Amino acid sequence: MTLSLSNHLAADSAYHALRRDVFEGLQKTPKSLPPKWFYDAVGSDLFDQITRLPEYYPTRAEAEILRARAAEIASASEADTLVELGSGTSEKTRLLLDALRARGSLRRFVPFDVDASILSTAAAAIAQEYSGVEIKAVCGDFEEHLTEIPADGRRLFVFLGSTIGNLTPGRARTSSPRCPPRCGPATACCWAPTWSRTSSGWCAPTTIPPG
Repeated sequence: MTLSLSNHLAADSAYHALRRDVFEGLQKTPKSLPPKWFYDAVGSDLFDQITRLPEYYPTRAEAEILRARAAEIASASEADTLVELGSGTSEKTRLLLDALRARGSLRRFVPFDVDASILSTAAAAIAQEYSGVEIKAVCGDFEEHLTEIPADGRRLFVFLGSTIGNLTPGRARTSSPRCPPRCGPATACCWAPTWSRTSSGWCAPTTIPPG
């Protein structure tokens, strides 16, 4: 088992970021604050509970898509490295990890998240379940630290769940459906907002070239 976690956030980075966001947000019309501040330890736990409610369908729909399409995505990408942006607990990601491992190409998993505590717990659990796979967790901010993601290997970037809903419309457009430019070259990207429903079921993108 190979597990490492690199934390690129200074101890007081959250304090300074909150001050900046409050200062800028309260000068806007209408006033606003980034939704990312919902997700401290308590907020993240509450959201995890929300995703398990019968009324909250996105998590179940996304899991349905991945169960149906994970093997196709793994085959199309031919990736040996899975990079998950906004990884959280990485619960649904196991479907893609399983598919990549089944085809014999999985070498490394890179979860990227802003919460070091959740990232550490999730990475340790994945490391226990997927022996022989290198786990290289990266704690950082989308705006500053995407370049810390390992650049080698055939990489499949995934952006699952509703994390993209925490971005402004402008930032969301630049992040989807192509890979963020600061990530460098990649094999393929799979963005949650590009799932679509057809008469025959859910359709998932499999090979979206990096932009």
